[in-house]
This record gives sequence, C-alpha cells and structure tokens, in this order.
Amino acid sequence: MKIDEYRFRPATEADLDDIAALYRLCASHAHTHGNDDWAPDEYPNRQFAQEDLAQNGLFVLEKDGEIISAVSLLPRGDLDELDCWTVEPAACPTRLCVRPDLQGKHVAQITVERVLDEARRRGYRATRHLSLCSNVASDKLYRRMGFVQRGQAEMYGFSHYCFEYIL
Repeated sequence: MKIDEYRFRPATEADLDDIAALYRLCASHAHTHGNDDWAPDEYPNRQFAQEDLAQNGLFVLEKDGEIISAVSLLPRGDLDELDCWTVEPAACPTRLCVRPDLQGKHVAQITVERVLDEARRRGYRATRHLSLCSNVASDKLYRRMGFVQRGQAEMYGFSHYCFEYIL
C-alpha cells in the first residue's frame, strides 16, 4: 500500500451519483454480513450526500481517479446529545464507506486518517464516532487507531459503541 497513490478531497456536485451508488453497494454488502443499520436506497442515500456536501462536509478518497471511499465530517449532530464525551469542540465523522472489494486493505484507515487531519485543520479538538456493536471491522479499526470508547448508546434502532478521538 502506497499512501501517495490515494487522493483525499472534498466531494463535488458531480460526485453525488457515484457516492450514492457507493452507499447502495456498501449497504447491500453490509446486509449480507449481518450489519443492518444501512438500508439500500434509504440510508444513506443521495439526499444525505447532498446535505453533507452543502455543509462542506463530504469527502472522497480516490485511487486512479476512481472514488473508492467516502466519509462526511459534520460540525454538529445527534451524537452531541450523548453525555459521554469529554472534549469540545468536536466534529462527527459519519457515513464512512469503503468499496467492498477494497475492504480489509487499509482503505478505511487511510480515509479515517485523512478525515481526522481535516478535522484538525478546521480547529476541532476531538471527533465523535458511532460504531455498530455488531460491526467487528469498524470496532477493530477504531480501537487499533487509538479511539477511546466512551460509552454505548441505542440510536437509530441499533446498539452502538461511542468512540472519541482526541486530535
């Protein structure tokens, strides 16, 4: 894996259809592996991507000019309502998805590292993340990267671990 072969950048309006297709692909893949918090064509979908883009919070990772992952970095969110957090101000990276054929190849880690860099550039001191309790891959990734589990919450009809990363 060569880091310089990847390009992390803000998404554009022209990327929305590709991002929505990536969301559908990842949601379908997740369902086949027992993670049902994403629903193809429902959550996330193009409308979520468009709303995140409008907040200057939608990013993609490209390899060879092709979008291979996407993530949103939002300044406020539902996670702010939880009382487990320790640092302010904090941003909420969300809707992290990696093309299924590239999962397990460090693409998620590269995407998370880049979005953490972006959060630092924007002046945040921490990030807040939810990880579906049944999503072993994201749980393992966040723990390996030094995220601290601050609690567990029932949100959106599912049980999640609450992770905080101090920037």
